[in-house]
Amino acid sequence: MKTSKQIGTWLAMGALLLASGAGALAATWTDGGEGNDWDTAANWQGSTVPADNEAVTFGNLTPSVSIVSVNNNHDDLLVGQITFTGSTAYTISGLVITSTNSNNVVINNSSVRQTISADFYSGAFINNLAINGGAAGLAFGKFINTSTNNWTYTFNNGTTIISQFYITNDTTGNGTNRNGYQMGLTGNGTVVFNEVYDSTDSENTRAFGLGLYNGQNMILTGTSYTKGTIQIRGASTVILRDNADLNVANDFKMDEGQHNSAIINNSSVRLDKLTWNTGTLGGTGSILATRGALAQANNADYRIAPGDINSVGKLSFTDENLVWSNEFSTVTYDWNFNDLTAAAGEGYDQIFVEQGFNLGVNTQYVLNLIGLSGATIDDFADVAPGASWDIISAGSGITNFELTHWTATLPDDVILTLSSDNTKLQLLLIPEPSTWALLGAGAALLAFLRRRR
Repeated sequence: MKTSKQIGTWLAMGALLLASGAGALAATWTDGGEGNDWDTAANWQGSTVPADNEAVTFGNLTPSVSIVSVNNNHDDLLVGQITFTGSTAYTISGLVITSTNSNNVVINNSSVRQTISADFYSGAFINNLAINGGAAGLAFGKFINTSTNNWTYTFNNGTTIISQFYITNDTTGNGTNRNGYQMGLTGNGTVVFNEVYDSTDSENTRAFGLGLYNGQNMILTGTSYTKGTIQIRGASTVILRDNADLNVANDFKMDEGQHNSAIINNSSVRLDKLTWNTGTLGGTGSILATRGALAQANNADYRIAPGDINSVGKLSFTDENLVWSNEFSTVTYDWNFNDLTAAAGEGYDQIFVEQGFNLGVNTQYVLNLIGLSGATIDDFADVAPGASWDIISAGSGITNFELTHWTATLPDDVILTLSSDNTKLQLLLIPEPSTWALLGAGAALLAFLRRRR
């Protein structure tokens, strides 16, 4: 944990940087000394250890070395900018590194992935940080923000992997939006978080969250918790995978505007409420909303895609009722199938709702049948008459189903219907008229023969 004296040092350095411009100085690692310590002068060009706030570069060495480990043994290290070049893969470990630059904090211009495993702090006076992963990407261990107000991280190019991300390490609670998102993610790259937390202080009760903008892609792979809101907007995407477990104490918002996506694959989300204003919701995971899930905006377009966009699976809503109750909105259900004889979620998509499912009054639905792995609509003809596929299943029943509110191009002899107990919305394969005639004739002949006896 940083001390108040250290934070004061950051503020002073911040003022100096604003006056003089960060990165005015630069130092280059040469690995020419004994060992791999940061504070060994011979390891730096000109045999001079970089000063506080100085930009540093790690590039190819002479003779060439493919892998280099650098140990930061400099206490309270302040770095203006870190740049990687060439084809040498570096791992920087050791003591805490604190960034003092708000523009291109870490840049990977090299051809290989670079790693900073030392705890990485962003300075308290910084509210915008740019991370450029380049084509090869970056990897961080613990990444800790110390700003007290709204701020933005821009993850550009390639993929940046962060093992542990702490939204704030400040204990004063000076955030300007205590109930909303505090950290904005924006950029054209992808950021992968294994774990996300509000604070390194587990007793901190402030509500900090995440906001995604301008096409930012965020992937979660581990256990994450935020007491605030997660908001997705501006054609951004959140993907949960690898048994990720996300806990959101407030709202999970897929906001209005450009098309957004939330894909929950083999993972679980626990949240207070799902507010779905627009975009695609899909995956093979489980969503538990203590106040239910709501498609909120009128005259909006929604897309539901169990099993991800181009695969088969079951998307589950557990514990609470699911409500899509907005008038004059359109929900497009991309129903994927590749094996019509398999179980739901294995051969074809299914939405599963543990409690009740309210389809909404005047909400319009478009059902798209999408064959995968060579499957086509003609495959329905190969299944025995009377077969059915539960495309939506709700334990406590489905309400407000109106066939006139559904648009679908179905195969011959396949109808969309609600089961007699109102718990399943099904595609049902009925016999052709000629088959009905044969069955009827057979029944009549059987009755005739019985009478003859």
